[in-house]
Amino acid sequence: MSILHLFTWSYWFAVPPVISYAATLTLVIVFGLMFLTGITFKKLAHDARIEKFTAKILARWGSLLTVMALLGYLYYFLRFERTPLFSLRMFLGVWAIGLLFWAYRVYIYQTKKIPELRARHNRDAQKYAYLR
Repeated sequence: MSILHLFTWSYWFAVPPVISYAATLTLVIVFGLMFLTGITFKKLAHDARIEKFTAKILARWGSLLTVMALLGYLYYFLRFERTPLFSLRMFLGVWAIGLLFWAYRVYIYQTKKIPELRARHNRDAQKYAYLR
């Protein structure tokens, strides 16, 4: 099996054949795990025992996973129903690019912005500790 067909327009923009059982099962399991993990992260973000900066990170990852899982289920439904325009493979590629871009933005927020906010919070707490 060659991967050269991935570089043709007809592969991405032609109406795909009926989805196989293995692909169906894989998509349902992957999107289901994404959805459950996202809901769990969102629930953990609202826990009072979690530090507020960790809660912000968990909330962002939870939003990412939940929304992308729901969009994945929407794509799967449209593909299953063989809707001519929306069942194109191109939309799964757009979904994957969106997932990677959003995950990159959350990762940058987690590694760059949160340490700055945490340092500012600690600096302000130390500064105002004796003024209260």
